[in-house]
Amino acid sequence: VNAGSLEGALRLQKLLVFGIIMLLVLVLGYMLADDAFFAAFAFGGLAWLVLMPYHATLSVTCAVATFSTALILPFFPGRPFIWEAAALLGWTGCVLVFSFRQYRDKMWDSVFEHKWMLLGVAGYCGVLVFTMMERGVGFRTMGGSQMGGRFYFQQLTCAIFPLLFMMVRLKEGQIRKLFIIQCVLSATWVISDVIYTNAPGLFNILFFLEVPGDARNFEMERMKMGINRYQSLAFVSIGFLWLLLIKNKLSDFVTSKGVWLVPVGLFIVGVGLLSGHRYTVAILVLVMGFMIFTQRLITMRNAAGGVLLLALGLTISYGFAERMPLAAQRALSALPGITVHR
Repeated sequence: VNAGSLEGALRLQKLLVFGIIMLLVLVLGYMLADDAFFAAFAFGGLAWLVLMPYHATLSVTCAVATFSTALILPFFPGRPFIWEAAALLGWTGCVLVFSFRQYRDKMWDSVFEHKWMLLGVAGYCGVLVFTMMERGVGFRTMGGSQMGGRFYFQQLTCAIFPLLFMMVRLKEGQIRKLFIIQCVLSATWVISDVIYTNAPGLFNILFFLEVPGDARNFEMERMKMGINRYQSLAFVSIGFLWLLLIKNKLSDFVTSKGVWLVPVGLFIVGVGLLSGHRYTVAILVLVMGFMIFTQRLITMRNAAGGVLLLALGLTISYGFAERMPLAAQRALSALPGITVHR
């Protein structure tokens, strides 16, 4: 082949590509001025098509990084979370990974090892589909007026995640970094909660952030009973507590590091108590017990240190419960003998 003709063909190809790009820029520019929402959807559809080979990886990455966050897809009916949208990418990504055989090594070994879990997920989805077929489906949350049974969209779309985690090549370090991002982004709940309760002038930001599910009930409770509760503090305190436990071992709390780890941990838990959620106390006890068992921390030194820390926590809880805010009293009421003093 003549080198000159090949170079000319490559130049023509580049010219065609740049011409198509310029044409798309003009069309999108016109649509942006005429209909911004349509332009955004068109650009999103084009990005979805271009990124199709990476859907599986994007699905797992976005889901792990945004699961405990308030981030939602703006201007979509039903206000879907980012991790719910990531589940949709997982279905197309799953098909492409199987089609091009890009799944990780020993994936089939993982499938056979966890076959009962996958069969359980399939059975769960079957029950949901049967329930919807029997009771009917309503789309009130989608903006329509039809009433009916619940549409289990979230449960059915997220059922792909167990299989995706077996298919996608993610190292332990990558999952750890994504979970750290998730813990940090849990602070987005505070932004949405504060805007909903105290800053109505910033309501437009709530197109991008979901409010906590009980925010309205908590606001009515505050106006009627005087208990000022922010559900977002429960999400944030738990997220940052997990972050603290990721960066440090549980045994570090009874070593010299405990000089700063214990006060920081108590501060994080104290912030979570202001949410008024008993869940904060319950999940803390369960996770600590699980970590003690899995990390094999049952030694004489750790037992002595653990008893001292437990005694400190119980002393603060029972000794100062009546002086704490009502929300903290409600959270601690999970412990026997502590009641809310209104």
